[in-house]
Amino acid sequence: MIKKVLVSLALSTLLYSDYYSVVVSDLQNDQKLLFEDGVVVEKHNGSISLLAKQDIASFEDTKESQQYNDVEIEGKIYPVYNLAYLVEHKVKDKEFVLLGRGGKYLMEVEHDTKSLNIMGNSLKADEYEYKIEKAFDKDGNEIEIDEDELLTKFVDPDGNLVALEILDSGRKDLLKVTDNSLEQFLDEKAKRSIKVEKFDFSDQKLYISYVTKKDGALQHLNVTYGMRKGYVKAIMESPLSLFDPQNKSSAIEENIGFLKEYKNDLYEVKKVQTIDKTIDVSWTNSPKKNFVVVNYTTDGQKDKSILSKAIFQQFYGIEGVFYLVSWMAQNGIESKVFTFINGSVPFDVTMKKIAQDQYVMQKNSKTIYKFSVNEKFFITKVDYPSYNLSIDLETIQNDTTIKNIQFLDDYQQQHNIRLIKGDI
Repeated sequence: MIKKVLVSLALSTLLYSDYYSVVVSDLQNDQKLLFEDGVVVEKHNGSISLLAKQDIASFEDTKESQQYNDVEIEGKIYPVYNLAYLVEHKVKDKEFVLLGRGGKYLMEVEHDTKSLNIMGNSLKADEYEYKIEKAFDKDGNEIEIDEDELLTKFVDPDGNLVALEILDSGRKDLLKVTDNSLEQFLDEKAKRSIKVEKFDFSDQKLYISYVTKKDGALQHLNVTYGMRKGYVKAIMESPLSLFDPQNKSSAIEENIGFLKEYKNDLYEVKKVQTIDKTIDVSWTNSPKKNFVVVNYTTDGQKDKSILSKAIFQQFYGIEGVFYLVSWMAQNGIESKVFTFINGSVPFDVTMKKIAQDQYVMQKNSKTIYKFSVNEKFFITKVDYPSYNLSIDLETIQNDTTIKNIQFLDDYQQQHNIRLIKGDI
């Protein structure tokens, strides 16, 4: 008799969060497949085991899945399988015999196709429904059974087992697949740094990306910090229209600045601005000199202007301003007056702290930019009030995290591992 009795499950509680899973579940190698409601199929060293709330003791056979010699029942010859074989393979025989511990079961197969959503993927699956026609004890005597719907399995076009139904208990979709490659991947992920922990580029470059949405399209701003011969090298790359929304050009603007601390203060000593890799503006500022020479291009013609300044007066381009905000936050500086050069146009501004994590750059008390900074001194958000524009932090990486992320991405691709969103 088949009895529906709840059994103790090792995996009785499902956790709902993002997780990694192998997306191949063909049971060709050692794997553990976790389905809904704690149903588990595991292959280990050639043996298949099935764990479920339903009492399948009459059918359970954890030996290596086998096909046996054909048998004759009621004058007809049938192929013979055990339950492990049924779980592991797509048995398509219209009728066959299932070998159980207490006897034999004459089975019939019905085939259909179903649309399923498994681990975030919509797919068509073959449905194989294995029903018991007759049951016989060890002596060959026919016995009555309570259930005839023994097992239904769903297999995708690549041969992956993606869902099961046991003893008419309702379909249980596949949630997670683990194998040696996944365990190795998680070990590698745990020991490899994939997140930048602090605002520091003393020994390797720092790459920060921002994103904003303009006219329904995304625009990206990429900022790179590194050290070169004792100077901070700041590179900012974006569409020209990002900081000049009235400009409809598709050109790419690159702002390169060299900054250095001097007498406990920060100076941008050199700046080059290019438009589509062609120099458009450049200037240098020696702290001890009383002038700045600005070279620029107007209508294709090169020109220059000489700006008088006080000794130690500070000039920053947009790339210098971004670094200045993090530098002020790092050094506990709450206010600073300097000259901002927007392209080739200079004007005096004040950068000041207005909240624990916010700084504003103002001209004559009017806010030009508002910066939000996190506890690690990274700018997380830039507001541009004049154009109702918000630029948000997207990613922070350095040379180490890029290398490690690439390694893990390659490993995932090689071993069919994917991040699953929110099922377990």
